Amino acid sequence: MPDRMKEILDGLQARLLSDLIAARSALRHPSARGAAAEDAWLALLKEHLPFRYQTERGFVIDHTEHPVRLSILSFLIANAHL
Repeated sequence: MPDRMKEILDGLQARLLSDLIAARSALRHPSARGAAAEDAWLALLKEHLPFRYQTERGFVIDHTEHPVRLSILSFLIANAHL
């Protein structure tokens, strides 16, 4: 990977980590911490993904109409042009 690209990605990682650490130290309630983590990830993705992709909080529903637990974070990335 070119040095400049590594520098950019390292900076993004440091910024995200800083946001997560700040939220973790400022917030005590687990749900508030989770929401702050989602906000940090969503902000990073919205800033760096192409415009055709949208990121929002959401849930995945399977064919039986039950929510699918995919991970701790509950946000989606979707192609806005489909």
